[in-house]
Amino acid sequence: MSHFPNPAYPVGSRKNCLIASLLKENCPVKTPVLAGRLVQWEPLANGRFAGSLRDDSGTLAFQTDEITDFRTEQTSLRPGDIVEIVLNRQDGKFVVQTLRRLVPTQVDWPALHPETTNWKRAIISEEQKSLLEKRSQLIQQIRAFFLERGFLEIDAPTLINYPGQEPHLEPFVTTYQTGTGETVPLYLQTSPEFSMKKLLTAGFEKIFYLGHSFRNEPVSSLHQPEFLMLEWYRAYADYTALMADCEELLRTLADFLYSEPKIFFQNESLNLSQPFQRLTVKEVLEKFAGIGYSSVRTNEAFARVARAKGYKAVKASWAWDDIFFEIFLNEIEPKLGKPVPTFLIEYPASMGALAHRIENQPEFVERFELYAAGIELANAFTELNDPEEQVTRFLEDQAVRKKAGKEPFPIDSEFIEALRIGMPPAAGIALGVDRLFMILLDQPFLWRITQFPEIF
Repeated sequence: MSHFPNPAYPVGSRKNCLIASLLKENCPVKTPVLAGRLVQWEPLANGRFAGSLRDDSGTLAFQTDEITDFRTEQTSLRPGDIVEIVLNRQDGKFVVQTLRRLVPTQVDWPALHPETTNWKRAIISEEQKSLLEKRSQLIQQIRAFFLERGFLEIDAPTLINYPGQEPHLEPFVTTYQTGTGETVPLYLQTSPEFSMKKLLTAGFEKIFYLGHSFRNEPVSSLHQPEFLMLEWYRAYADYTALMADCEELLRTLADFLYSEPKIFFQNESLNLSQPFQRLTVKEVLEKFAGIGYSSVRTNEAFARVARAKGYKAVKASWAWDDIFFEIFLNEIEPKLGKPVPTFLIEYPASMGALAHRIENQPEFVERFELYAAGIELANAFTELNDPEEQVTRFLEDQAVRKKAGKEPFPIDSEFIEALRIGMPPAAGIALGVDRLFMILLDQPFLWRITQFPEIF
């Protein structure tokens, strides 16, 4: 019969010093007591042992002396145990005076090495642990960046009544049962956009959101169902103001990490010190795919050109946007953002349902996407604030969803009401923080505490 509490799991610890403080000789106590995970434990001659202890601040190598009063406990210790030790220095080495096991590991330590889950890798790898720390520091830097510039951080809801109408985005669907037994459909937000625009109408002129969003789409090195989203909005500004924000934000974060506006991602240099490149959709079609925009204005013409280029699956019945992305993802996107980030600007109106039309080119909208090292980081608009045109665009998106065999979602009537009350001229942007950190920290895939295993 088991008895609790189990003496193998003592309560608390006398820990009073960090390893980093001891190594820097600025430990605040005369007799330092350390505690952490035993990451190495090997027998030496004459019954002694060599070990390494890791805590939140670093790793310390130590050894036991020849005469100790914990010989039995020594032989039962193994890497992975959490221990408490008191040390002294002898001939420049740290030698154990007393040792106490706080938590025994029940897992064979070497078996952790092939694990792919990031939090498990952090147990045995200081590099992986450092990535988690840097991620936290970068999040703090982003918040500081916007707060210092007079933005208000807002807390957008995660469960919402109405998702967006984007034909290519799928929300997670759940239900809520009311006290009367009625079942109400709810969605995990794919973006806090509508919530934030309602606040623009309420009179908040500079706002940002840093939190999780959710999209029910396939997992890959660049996609996770749950991800960290940064959105910010500026009233009385257009999308060029957001371009300036992006340049300054990326330089600030790179300077924080590396003390210079230059980074390396997968052996390629990315220079953030220069003004970011600006290319229109028409220009990249011509420059990278050899297609003149004027020759592919209709679906039928675009389909013919695509099939001539070898995209045999393309049909004239496809939407113009779908044909564009078939070519874009293969021939254009991988070349953007090298060796400086690229703003891809001036999208056709069909590809910017929430964007304001360009005044002298009404078939295009004031939208940009930010690319770095061939990876899309952000999507931005000069926001559409005409309620009648917005309803028309939503209805067009609903028609596209129906044609593709997808459910058309109800329109958020409160959002339309906000536009009718009067949303000021504004610009807004959504930036994928996980992708940004992937590039800044030179990681080959999105790096989070936990991950869906399909990407490995």
